[in-house]
Amino acid sequence: MVIGITGSFGAGKTTVAKMFKRLGAEIIDCDRIVHSLIDRKMRLQLSKFVFNHKVYLDRLNRIIHPVVIKMVKEKIKSLKEKDTPVIIDAPLLIETGLDRICDAIICVKTNLNTQISRVMKKTNLSREDILKRIRCQLPLNKKLKRTDFIIDNNKTLIQTKKQVEKIWERMRRYRWI
Repeated sequence: MVIGITGSFGAGKTTVAKMFKRLGAEIIDCDRIVHSLIDRKMRLQLSKFVFNHKVYLDRLNRIIHPVVIKMVKEKIKSLKEKDTPVIIDAPLLIETGLDRICDAIICVKTNLNTQISRVMKKTNLSREDILKRIRCQLPLNKKLKRTDFIIDNNKTLIQTKKQVEKIWERMRRYRWI
């Protein structure tokens, strides 16, 4: 079973993926893959530029996405023998077409102020920089239309964990995992 987790920037996808890992899933973190491909200083320079020029963001994505997709598929293939569910943690799951290799898709959602607050605590990005990145992603309402499960991450971690466990149990009950 391959499960895709998506959602907007700062919604809590990685937190949710880690909760699934504690339940026994293997995680493929697409952000981590990108970070392994591009030096941190270069990523910072690129992000300052591309999020202000959509044409260059599109060009960068056309270069990076095929490499990331190939690495994700290779990792899935290597995990097949383990016979455990695989979680693809990908902010651009739908935009890249990775959703087509998933058996189920989970969207993590939260309100905009929470997203901004979370990202500002973890990074040096300004509110405007965060909004630019969010606007470059597929709008949440379009992601929600393409998902099988929704996790509302506006509440406490305990409430989020309960939603994750409920989805996990539902998948087990229907023998998806």
